[in-house]
Amino acid sequence: MAENEEFDGVSGPVGSGGPDGFGGRGDSGFDDGVHRDEVEWLWGAQAYADSAAWWRGLGEEGRRALQADTEALDETWQDAAARGIPVGGDEAQRLAGRHVRWLEAATEGHEVGAAYLTGLGDMYVADERFWPSYGDVAGAAFVRDALAVYAERNLR
Repeated sequence: MAENEEFDGVSGPVGSGGPDGFGGRGDSGFDDGVHRDEVEWLWGAQAYADSAAWWRGLGEEGRRALQADTEALDETWQDAAARGIPVGGDEAQRLAGRHVRWLEAATEGHEVGAAYLTGLGDMYVADERFWPSYGDVAGAAFVRDALAVYAERNLR
């Protein structure tokens, strides 16, 4: 596979996600090289190089702030899923909007379109490495469904 058209041109972290440095939990010791081969296979060497340069360019404080935002977002998603709120309701949709703003920050301000957002939601469910971020597969499915509603209502 060459570059993945669904995420064409988007660099920077695309999701939080579980073990092996995928989400950079805790301190800013996140290893942005852990998934280099996978990123290059999916999106090309330039996407990895751009993302790695962006990550390093954040500096220690910027990386810690992004990781704190990621953890807070993940915890809020987990809570919302555990409470079983409606994915199309106001609370879940505000959270989906927050997720979009987080993605924009984590992709250097690239516009988050509907296909990108729904593709990420699908990936959160399909790739078990993302499940711990959202509690489990059911939490990831909740996020996917809320993001899909948000994309349908707000994005092109």
